[in-house]
Amino acid sequence: MSVYFIPWGAKNIASSRLRVFNVVPYMKDAIIGTPDSYKSGDVLIIQKALRRDEMAKAQAQGAKVIYDIDDNYMDKRDFVEMCENADLVTVGSSYFHRYFPDAPVIDDSLDWDGTKKRDYTPSKLVGWHGYGNLNYIQAVAPEFEKQGYKIRSIVGGEYMGHYTQYDVKEWQLDTIDKHLSECDLVAIYLPDDDFSQAKGMNKLIKSWAIGLPCYFSYMPEYDRVVRESGMTGFMVRNWDMHDFSKPWVPEMRKYAMKFHPKHIAKQWEDAIKLL
Repeated sequence: MSVYFIPWGAKNIASSRLRVFNVVPYMKDAIIGTPDSYKSGDVLIIQKALRRDEMAKAQAQGAKVIYDIDDNYMDKRDFVEMCENADLVTVGSSYFHRYFPDAPVIDDSLDWDGTKKRDYTPSKLVGWHGYGNLNYIQAVAPEFEKQGYKIRSIVGGEYMGHYTQYDVKEWQLDTIDKHLSECDLVAIYLPDDDFSQAKGMNKLIKSWAIGLPCYFSYMPEYDRVVRESGMTGFMVRNWDMHDFSKPWVPEMRKYAMKFHPKHIAKQWEDAIKLL
């Protein structure tokens, strides 16, 4: 049996890096790409891509197809049809169980290059990262600025011009962990909408692995992290009233390591056994 992956995008695309590129090296007989022909027993995993042609080809040749959905595109017919035609649907968070109650959750892998925060001398710097979503940081920046914090926004190069009121850095895979490690804490604001609430917990566990306390809005996967880790006081109800002084503790990194890509590979292998 061979396992083939079609990722949504290249390695610089977060979801594909966390769900495919980081994980495949830990899976036996798994490759990124597709064969000229499939054989019975093969598995094709399509990560969010709209590839009806390859799905139909694989199934016609005796392979099973898993469709992996980690962004909430359930309001778009093309994605719904991909899910309906797959032999198995896997999802990126428990939020998707409202659509697919029995779908295995495949967690985002820990996206960390090993950088550890060493200097905890206060610098009054809040870290935030995203590829766009200016309104997300604007929703909470004033509350930190009232307390004397500066905001470091790490964003895609094409968006940097929109963030000039902050300490803006270009998002690069080989520098983001270093830029975050220079901050005192990380802030993750998410609106209460169906798209944001379906996200995974990767930004939170990345912060914990680096050695940063992280303050975040409610969403199901962050709630799960709180329940499993026992780390309370970091989920924010009101950003203008919250105490942002709780420190990072080593147990946070220990928890984050549960999402090392080798553990996510095991989740994929368990899902494949359901076919």
